[in-house]
Amino acid sequence: MAGKAIVGLIVGSFRTHGNTEGIASWVQYYVKSLYPDITLKVYTPVSPINLMSEPIDPVVPMKISSPEQYVNPIVRSWAKAVQECNAYVILTPEYNHSYSGHLKVMFDHIYNEFRGKPGTLLTFSGHGAEKSYEELTNLTLKFGVKITGGMHFSIPMEYVVSNKRIVPNFDPNSSQDSFLKKLTPSLVSELEKTLDSL
Repeated sequence: MAGKAIVGLIVGSFRTHGNTEGIASWVQYYVKSLYPDITLKVYTPVSPINLMSEPIDPVVPMKISSPEQYVNPIVRSWAKAVQECNAYVILTPEYNHSYSGHLKVMFDHIYNEFRGKPGTLLTFSGHGAEKSYEELTNLTLKFGVKITGGMHFSIPMEYVVSNKRIVPNFDPNSSQDSFLKKLTPSLVSELEKTLDSL
């Protein structure tokens, strides 16, 4: 591959005082540590491109062959951002047995920009996140993502039912959020399936 590979970490939730930011920090830490030559770009539904207030283009995204064909300039920017990525890590909490609605909006604005590129899917909840993983698999396959890695996992219920949250700045030397250390070998293995080929 000519030039530096770009990996898009697509984070499907921006809830304040949630656990997704902490999980995303954990993923970022290991992508950057294991693949220092890769450029990692993080996208949430509102940052760096805010898609939440944008209407879906009046064109069928499946029929679009170039980001320049999108009517909305915000959607054009999002399409270009997705298109420039060589691979994706797609992360979402499970809400009501599915991925987040915000993640769906991120996909609904565009289509062909994902096609044929490898991706790792990560879903989590207090009870295993199997349902959201299945739903996310179906969604990403529809968009042509080549799923090369993925995992669904539980976070301790205390992070779900109390005010305790995963620390937003992952530190492997910290004793906080020790359950992440147990999950790290699985995360690394799944990331390698997607990123080793870049």
